[in-house]
Amino acid sequence: MDHVEIHTDGACFPNPGRGGWAAILLHIDSHGEVTAKKTLQGTEPNSTNNKMELVSVIKGLESLKRQCYVYVYSDSQYVVNAFNNGWINKWQNNGWTNSQGKAVKNQDLWDQLIGLVDQHNVTFKWIKGHAGNRYNEMADRIANQNAGIDPNNPPNFKRRNPRKSNSRVKSRGCEVCGNKPVIPETGMCGPCTHGTADAFGEGEW
Repeated sequence: MDHVEIHTDGACFPNPGRGGWAAILLHIDSHGEVTAKKTLQGTEPNSTNNKMELVSVIKGLESLKRQCYVYVYSDSQYVVNAFNNGWINKWQNNGWTNSQGKAVKNQDLWDQLIGLVDQHNVTFKWIKGHAGNRYNEMADRIANQNAGIDPNNPPNFKRRNPRKSNSRVKSRGCEVCGNKPVIPETGMCGPCTHGTADAFGEGEW
């Protein structure tokens, strides 16, 4: 089978708001050299950051015309941990509900993604964003542009304090576990955003 890398990213600002996504596909030969590159991108007028992260992976996998060995590189804990840490299995076994008994958000996109993953041999790899990875930086730049984010004046999410977010954002609950408060830029609580708590509130991984 062919070996393909898919470098993905999604963006949304404000979150929810205008969203953008990008997927950079690389065909890798037996010597580890890139022999072909393809860039996919898009935008949605009303979305969330996590939806765009999911869509970027979905669009990348959808573009493959035959079964492949695929390495998906993403800086989204939401996407990568759902597969690597068994969140999806727990959600499915619990009727697509989280630890709070609430419906898991974006189930339609998760269903699409699961179906595509089943068609290939897929490995999900988390990479740190804004850490100098060439293709992650490219995907990030394209996704941000599609989300209408000014590259000369990007939002500094680290300055935001989730405990000071407004009640409308707080009331949504974490998209993974349902807990509060929520970091507006990710739609998740702090532990799920940073990968320090289990998706079903059962302690650290």
